[in-house]
Amino acid sequence: MKTSNKEEARNLRKRAEEIFKNKTKSNVPLSEFDTMKLIHELEVHQIELDMQNEELLNAKIEAIEAKEKYVELYDFAPSGHFSLSTEGQILECNHAGAKLFGKNRSELINRKFVLFVSNSSKIVFKDFLEIVCQSKTKEESEVRLMSDKNETCVVLLSGLFVEKSNTAY
Repeated sequence: MKTSNKEEARNLRKRAEEIFKNKTKSNVPLSEFDTMKLIHELEVHQIELDMQNEELLNAKIEAIEAKEKYVELYDFAPSGHFSLSTEGQILECNHAGAKLFGKNRSELINRKFVLFVSNSSKIVFKDFLEIVCQSKTKEESEVRLMSDKNETCVVLLSGLFVEKSNTAY
């Protein structure tokens, strides 16, 4: 168990003891049978908690592995992928997307995607983004993009709005 997990367990124990102290207690003495029954219940409950803790740790490991797989698939996909806010701000992009504009990914994050759209396609892109954000289905549009070197290319944008994160992909 990592140090932080031990500290979390100690803090949890301390909070539980404080809650227990604040509860009203019965001063009725327990019989030996009742005491043994209570000890048995506590031991079974502890085993249940240990099993739940193990399940949580396994779920956490699976989530981390799934995230790593997603990141690898997203980052190294051969086509450009961008996650945009509803206002068209670049929230995420993969390596191929950054290469499309001749930039590092860090230079693109938080910039408006429309800055890379040619003047002739700006209205088309804005309409596309609005439709994607209002629609629950995958939408497509063709636009002309520009790099910093004034090179242009025509691309087919595919977009899908994800309601949970208010993000267009």
